[in-house]
Amino acid sequence: MLRVETAIIFTFLYWTLSSAHLYSPSSSSDDTTATPQYRLPGDVIPRSYVIKLIPKLYDDFVFNGTVEMTTEVVEKTGTVTFHIDDLEIDEDSVVVRNIATDTTVLVINQTFDEVHNFYTLTLDKDLEKGNEYRIIINYNGHHRDDMRGFYRSSYVNSTGDTVWLASTHFEPVRARRAFPCFDEPALKAKFQISIAVPEGLHAISNMPLNNTDLDEDLELTWYHMNETPMPMSSYLVAFVVSDFENTTNNFTAVWHRPGIDSQATYSSSISPRTIQVLEDFTRVPYPLTKMDEVAVPDFSAGAMENWGIVTYRERELLFEEGVSTSSDKQSIATVIAHEFSHQWFGDLVGPRWWKFIWLNEGFATYFQYTASALVETEMRLEEQFVISELQTAFATDALDTSHPITNDVDSPTEIGLMFDDISYNKAEANDLFKALEEQYKEDFPNPELSEEELQDVFESWTLQMGYPVITVTRDYALGTVNVNQERFLLTRNNTADDEDYSWWVPLTYTTSDELNFINTSTKVWLNRTEESKNLTILNIKEKDWLIFNIQQIGFYRVNYDTTNWKLLISQLNSDQYEVIPPVNRAQLLDDAFNLARAGLLDYSILFSLTDYLARETDYIPWYAAFKGFSYLNTGLQDSSENDYSIFKIYVLSLLDKAYQQLGFQEKKSDDHVTKLNRNLILTWACKLGSESCIKTSTELFHGLLSKNDKVSPDIQTVVYCAGLNQGGSEEYDYLWEKFLSSDVSTEQVLILGVLGCTADEDSAHA
Repeated sequence: MLRVETAIIFTFLYWTLSSAHLYSPSSSSDDTTATPQYRLPGDVIPRSYVIKLIPKLYDDFVFNGTVEMTTEVVEKTGTVTFHIDDLEIDEDSVVVRNIATDTTVLVINQTFDEVHNFYTLTLDKDLEKGNEYRIIINYNGHHRDDMRGFYRSSYVNSTGDTVWLASTHFEPVRARRAFPCFDEPALKAKFQISIAVPEGLHAISNMPLNNTDLDEDLELTWYHMNETPMPMSSYLVAFVVSDFENTTNNFTAVWHRPGIDSQATYSSSISPRTIQVLEDFTRVPYPLTKMDEVAVPDFSAGAMENWGIVTYRERELLFEEGVSTSSDKQSIATVIAHEFSHQWFGDLVGPRWWKFIWLNEGFATYFQYTASALVETEMRLEEQFVISELQTAFATDALDTSHPITNDVDSPTEIGLMFDDISYNKAEANDLFKALEEQYKEDFPNPELSEEELQDVFESWTLQMGYPVITVTRDYALGTVNVNQERFLLTRNNTADDEDYSWWVPLTYTTSDELNFINTSTKVWLNRTEESKNLTILNIKEKDWLIFNIQQIGFYRVNYDTTNWKLLISQLNSDQYEVIPPVNRAQLLDDAFNLARAGLLDYSILFSLTDYLARETDYIPWYAAFKGFSYLNTGLQDSSENDYSIFKIYVLSLLDKAYQQLGFQEKKSDDHVTKLNRNLILTWACKLGSESCIKTSTELFHGLLSKNDKVSPDIQTVVYCAGLNQGGSEEYDYLWEKFLSSDVSTEQVLILGVLGCTADEDSAHA
């Protein structure tokens, strides 16, 4: 049984408060909470599909298809309605047969509702409940170039020729552009796919190849895939037709353009290990016999978790040693983990309708970091999770325009928006809550919370928008502490909701005397009926500091009375600042910047806190600090030149130690996070006008021009940007030619990202 801790629950809940762009869903069972306008009638449901496709990657790019849908009638009906989009149905080919009696049911009318993508067959007699019918349809479709449905993509090979391929991206509602289907996540079925291709191309899909046979009349080879072993949602079906090569490792295969095998080495090396980690955690074996990973030249999302065949943007899968950056490597590791986790959370099980995507994305993002952390142990990914995901989610949910994680969706447009919106519904959550409740009882035989309280905890975080700021006020004479909760908002205006918000808040804390940053178990619950609470069990001394939210395990901000802030600041400004671990140093910075921005903390306290950064050399706190400084930097650019100059001088003085320690020269002893930190510190040093940084970067760029020197990939953005900013057309043309000649996607993206640094307007507008 899957063990679920409170931390995991909060993790996937608050992740949905930030933008989710790597997706999922599925599950069977009817759901009546969405408006029926865009929902299928539900009287006929699919059991299996046999799909035959003949792609056409030339001329008009029109493909041919045949689908046989085995369906079950769950309510007596005289019509059958399913989805199509951008398909032309051969009406004369449509056949409906009763499987039990092997008789044909006459189709007397066929209509298409373009708005709802409904194709309806009207029959000469009713289909009886409980019977199965096979529906056979021939049709044509289009390989569009919009990266949706069964679309066309291309690349330019080593001889300069354009090579075409076809790939798919069906989520959320585009399977209907490849074959007629019941295109809703709950309507799962088995799939057997066959694809005919010309010589020089091959086909892959969700399942392994069963056999091939030559169609002499068509002069095409049919690739017949095995049927899926269990029902799956239509949006998880995928197939790719290409001339790609593959790099294999155990049961995984990375598919890529020919001749770039070295770029697949890294992803191929970590893929089996990542699946093993997920199997060990879930205690559920990966249910399929193979895992294909395809680097598609044109792909709209970061990646897509099709069951058994994950498709990616090239830069999210391919890594070239000595060319790609450490950040690229981390992105590839975490994206693979994200998509692989969906093989369990989203593909094997998942929500019934699109408004419940947070169930998929919360788990996937959690494992994106935790699974990767067990594969890439030096990346400090669990710490990076806090600064990259948690603190980003804080920013999203601190606006008065936020809303709970529940939002009914109906149309394809609304469904598409769900991948950016906050969505949740109590009815669907009940299934999850029951499972969590059972696990809670198993883990804690003598639970602190009753069943009713546990459900109230769950609902306080899923049925409300926002999150609390906990204000900690100490009585230094008595040694007691008062904690108060209120909703945190960056700005309040007349449109803000006047409703009183409160949560069940799991409080954790430690003191300068205790220094226990390891135990993140809840010490005290502040329940939603308690606006404030007095804590008398801390036994804290008057001169000891107190810090709440150990390792920022809880989804809340913390403010303190002025004296406690000063005690914390005094600790950080001492040689013993590292007794507070990096994540909590990052927490103090992120909280302080945002509390000051919201008017809840005096800026003098904030800048007294940031003074300690003159000692700081760790990436985790600096990442949080620069997010705060970025907001101030943007605002102060419009202020007087003197004010902005003071700000730049101040920040440069803070990062000087880290700048001097890291420098431009990469060392063999540098670990992964040190490389990330070097890029971060140098970027800001040059951005704020450090003469040393700009001079060194410019010299390194000139070395590229005159001596064909090399620059470490991890500082290329710094060197390229400074070189472009200080140079002219020669520097711009050098990078543009480098972009055009590169066959490494990560390098191309890096170059495109810095071209805007140029000060040469003619080059920029060329």
